[in-house]
Amino acid sequence: MTATSVSPNENRTPDELREIWQTDEILWFKDGRWGLCGYGMPNGQGKTWTNNATVFKLHKMLGQTLFDLMHRVDVQFTAPPHKEWWWEWQKSILLLRSMIRAYRIDPGTTLDIDPKHVRNTRRTFLVYPIPFFGSRVRQEDCLDQAGWALSLLGEIMQHSTNEYADRLSGPFCDMVESYIRGAYLRVATKYFGYAADDIRTKPDFQIEADRFGSDKYKPQDFLPSSEQSTERPSISWWPTENDLARIKGIQYTTALAFAERWPMTYLEGEGDWESTLPGIEDRVAGGDPNAPVVKTNTQVGGQAPA
Repeated sequence: MTATSVSPNENRTPDELREIWQTDEILWFKDGRWGLCGYGMPNGQGKTWTNNATVFKLHKMLGQTLFDLMHRVDVQFTAPPHKEWWWEWQKSILLLRSMIRAYRIDPGTTLDIDPKHVRNTRRTFLVYPIPFFGSRVRQEDCLDQAGWALSLLGEIMQHSTNEYADRLSGPFCDMVESYIRGAYLRVATKYFGYAADDIRTKPDFQIEADRFGSDKYKPQDFLPSSEQSTERPSISWWPTENDLARIKGIQYTTALAFAERWPMTYLEGEGDWESTLPGIEDRVAGGDPNAPVVKTNTQVGGQAPA
């Protein structure tokens, strides 16, 4: 992405001073209607493909699950999600954990597969864009988990374990496990009544099935009323299944052509730069960021200045 492709330039920052770094943040999928609705995608920092069939499968599984969950009605309200949302969320986490443990190969252990003369065909990662930026998603804990998952997807894409045929390195698996613990800490303590130590001290922690029962899953009993508001959102269209088929599993190289930074990010960065120049408001008001505006006293009689 070039400096001149960034818009809008509301603060009139010179192009040569904008976007001087790349970014690790979650990317805006700025493609037509999806861009207008604030859809996001993981940031792979240019690592668009993998040699590792196992990594490809777990990356796809997590992306598909996130895509499904973030298009459910639960995300449209500030009220707690229904238990089915968390049930599907946990199933994906447990499957992810079982996959990385099954294929983990640490140094000093015997390789399950040690190819000598062949190599996997490279596979391009798939992208499942989701509503993320702006105010379309109102359920903050669902949005928090979406950010967690998008960040993890980006980490997976950039990890060196993508060079292996099928096995997963110890550092890769440890990284994924740390993300899983973080996700559980956010949800199990708030919605299911677990203590933080239950999660930190138990490698195989999971939310027991009976906690999802109607007699036990009662977030309305302990969450503040401000988080249980069911005010109707402002009118907005949500995509149908047919609409979603257009963006379900896009090759990352294709999606990357529409990737940009969410505007708030670089506008804040411009604020850092422009705050070092005195009188920037005058320059912007005058239409020229490099030339100060000379104000004249236009006050007449008892009238306020124009």
